[in-house]
Amino acid sequence: MLRLAQGRTALSIVNDRIGGPTPAHTNAAALLQMGAILCQQPELARIYHLSSTPDLSWADFAAEIFAQSGDQVTITPISKRDYPTPATRPLNSRLECHKT
Repeated sequence: MLRLAQGRTALSIVNDRIGGPTPAHTNAAALLQMGAILCQQPELARIYHLSSTPDLSWADFAAEIFAQSGDQVTITPISKRDYPTPATRPLNSRLECHKT
């Protein structure tokens, strides 16, 4: 988002695709904790999902990125229909994380 905003004061960002962006430090901490548990209880080994909360749209995520960076970028929320991509992406990419 920061690279995309360079030299711009406004962006149109999709607001109907929802996910749970997860910082690398959250992934790292969870993996360390899970690794320690699995060393003691290897029978718990399986696939686990991890994502942060709150769930938010790409437009919401972009707004937070710009707020934290101090960049003054106006975001116009748009539908995924207004931003076609070669790959089909789900509207809801939230993960079920209750086992994690």
